[in-house]
Amino acid sequence: MMLCALSFISVHAHSTQSLTQRMLKPVIAMKCDQELSTLTLWKGAAFFMSEQQKSENKKAICECVSDHAMDNMSAKDLIKAAVSEAEKDRLLNQAIKNSLRGCAKKVFE
Repeated sequence: MMLCALSFISVHAHSTQSLTQRMLKPVIAMKCDQELSTLTLWKGAAFFMSEQQKSENKKAICECVSDHAMDNMSAKDLIKAAVSEAEKDRLLNQAIKNSLRGCAKKVFE
């Protein structure tokens, strides 16, 4: 009985995580775009880019961020984010900051 209950919890947490990740991915991409525009590093690099290059690089960076921002979030954190707006904002800001520089570096290499 206990094994069955643990299996249910594990499967349920995994499906909740996937659903939450799908819900948060476009929000992360939007917040990434906003956050990226404020970074001094981006402003300096963008100064030497055409509008098309800025757009393409920003899109590539924010796609990377939205793909990887939640890699280190636990199912528990994702569930909290699904029910609490404040928790969602905190987690998203933390996740974006943690992955933004790495993704920017990856795109510019």
